[in-house]
Amino acid sequence: MMNKVFPIFLLFFFSHSSLAQDRFSIAKEASNLFPDDEVAILESSINIEFKEDRSKGKIAVVRYDDEYIALQNKVKFYYTKFYDGESEITAFQSGAPADDDYYNSDGIFHSDVRVIYSAINLRDFAQIHETYSIKEYHDLRYLTSIYLTQPYPCLKRKIRIVIPEDMKVNLLQFNLEEFDISSKTEDGKKSVIYTYSGTNLESFTNEKDAPGNSYIYPHILFNIESYSESGKQKTLFSSTDDLYGWYSSLVDKIGNNKEPLRKQVEKLTAEAQSDKEKVESIFYWVQNNIRYIAFEDGIAGFKPENCQNVYKKKYGDCKGMANLMKQMLIIAGFDARLTWMGTKSLAYDYTTPSLAVDNHMICALKWEDDFIYLDATEEFINIDSYAERIQGQAVLIEDGTKYILKTIPISSHEKNKRTYELNLEVGAENKLEGNVEVKFSGEAKTSLMQYVKYTESNKKEEAIADFLSYGDNNIKITDIEEAGFDHKSTQGSLKGSIEMDEYVSEFGKELYVYLDPYKLYEQSEFRKERKFDYWMSYKKFETITVKLKIPSGFTLSSIPEPISFQNEDFKFNGKYKEDGQTIEYNFSVEIPDAKISVDNINSWNDFNSKLDEFYEQPLIFKQQ
Repeated sequence: MMNKVFPIFLLFFFSHSSLAQDRFSIAKEASNLFPDDEVAILESSINIEFKEDRSKGKIAVVRYDDEYIALQNKVKFYYTKFYDGESEITAFQSGAPADDDYYNSDGIFHSDVRVIYSAINLRDFAQIHETYSIKEYHDLRYLTSIYLTQPYPCLKRKIRIVIPEDMKVNLLQFNLEEFDISSKTEDGKKSVIYTYSGTNLESFTNEKDAPGNSYIYPHILFNIESYSESGKQKTLFSSTDDLYGWYSSLVDKIGNNKEPLRKQVEKLTAEAQSDKEKVESIFYWVQNNIRYIAFEDGIAGFKPENCQNVYKKKYGDCKGMANLMKQMLIIAGFDARLTWMGTKSLAYDYTTPSLAVDNHMICALKWEDDFIYLDATEEFINIDSYAERIQGQAVLIEDGTKYILKTIPISSHEKNKRTYELNLEVGAENKLEGNVEVKFSGEAKTSLMQYVKYTESNKKEEAIADFLSYGDNNIKITDIEEAGFDHKSTQGSLKGSIEMDEYVSEFGKELYVYLDPYKLYEQSEFRKERKFDYWMSYKKFETITVKLKIPSGFTLSSIPEPISFQNEDFKFNGKYKEDGQTIEYNFSVEIPDAKISVDNINSWNDFNSKLDEFYEQPLIFKQQ
């Protein structure tokens, strides 16, 4: 990972009067340091203490004090704090009117999550604005992590954590060594005080497709093992056993009633010829008929909704969908189990007993001597496939009072293969004419089916034609045929007639022909300043084969040189060859791990410039 430590241009340990005198020079230096930001935080303090409340028991109190400075004129930004049923905002001072709303999308409330926020307007460059707020956690399980990185860059940030002697808390550090951050530990009054201080910290990145925040930003993960409350010792998460025990206690309170599902299950399985067909019928029905809504935070972030409510409403989060599918499979006579997990976006595993480890739930189906993992939130995915975001991830499978730890299998990039096949000849008015077929499997198939689904039905053919033409207005697609656009098919295909205008130029007795209409990854250079790995949605394996009938009365005069490059992140090959009366063009690209590491960004950019040159080289034919 690239070093993100910036030179420290000021210490910022000024009195308020000195700060007022120097705020223009500080703002100027800060705008040079953070040229893409309109506002920065001069100084930020986060103080975390644990107290015993008579009515609430042991609580965590987090106070946020921030001092903002405008790096431009006429700056507008938002000061926000989220809370839920397990926490509350007890103080919120922003210096501007505040709104307090449930978090929702499309009119559907995601859970008990609320957000309180203010719009802050700073009129002048170097104007300073102060805010503070206090958040209380009533259930200490929900205090999972605290980040030194925030939505705005910060010149000086301090996190102070006071751990009473009657508590056992592990503070796990992530990514601190990559930043200008120091830490110290000191004894307090019947407590231990941990302080983390950082300077010149960038804001969260806006880089496209960067790894999850837990991989790249400095933060502290709380593992609260136990504490004393009213003189009694209470255990939270001292081990994975404790974590699973708490999850199980939530599941016990769901209140499932399978009876409303029974007729639907009987209908779905009535004509199935095998157990696998029964499972497929249920799995695909949940995919197609239950709308996925992501719930987050609060008790709803970990407690599944009962199956009858999800079935009735026809929408639910990952937990609700997993629970519904489990109950339907049980009705059909299968051993199905709820399964907790963290997706690829999280840097943790079950060696750390914390709610931060989990952000997803699926259903595990006992199948012979192993499990099949069913994630109904992934639209159109085949029952034999797993999405990239869950491949290789640890899962916690319910097993009565115990649990089973497993890992979801990893699929090769070859499973996501997409092939383009074109047969062409030079027709009237020097247009390339012929046919095209695209075959796709795995997540390449899933993503295309999603693309088609979310296209208006009366524009479906237009959308497919646009896909086959790669959005090129000089390409016309007709006579479209599709196959395999269903869950069960492991491979789908699209085919049609193709007419390509302006791909052939005639100069005197020579024809200049460009065969590749797709030019995969053309002009796809990264910014050379990129700081983080580039993560793709799935592993890539794409091939293009174009066969061109040599125009009558012409012979091949010039053929582009082949191109090839390979490293651990990506592999490209492109070449032409003459085969009797035809020219065959073959191109392939493989990105086997669905990422380009930051260490290979320069290699990618260097090769991409050569790739662009390769695409610009035509076949040249001479008239006989």
